[in-house]
Amino acid sequence: MSEFQVGAAALEGGAMHDTAALRYLDELFRYAMVLTRNQTDAEDLVQETYVRGLKAIGSLQPDSNLKSWLFTILRNTWLNQLRQVRAADHRARYRRGYRRSRRGNLQRSACAVCGSAETRLGA
Repeated sequence: MSEFQVGAAALEGGAMHDTAALRYLDELFRYAMVLTRNQTDAEDLVQETYVRGLKAIGSLQPDSNLKSWLFTILRNTWLNQLRQVRAADHRARYRRGYRRSRRGNLQRSACAVCGSAETRLGA
């Protein structure tokens, strides 16, 4: 069965069938391991990929390549998670950037991540 036939088969019943969806489980897991370098995170990423794939199966065209579609979902999910972690880290570092000046005024030093300018919080 070609990739395009698998994509069409996934759409026939309105959901991804075992033969279509689970066919790529091992390959998706290996790719997730390359991205995350952690077995638990890779398992979670593959699970999230299948959940998102099931929700969006209606947008898959009958002549689409199911394998590339699932890999794209996996990669985009990983990138979104990575952005969220980096944004949280950035916010935490920025909050720790408060310091006291010689006069005792509370000031914010430049952000260690983005290098934004110093802002005075007290006169």
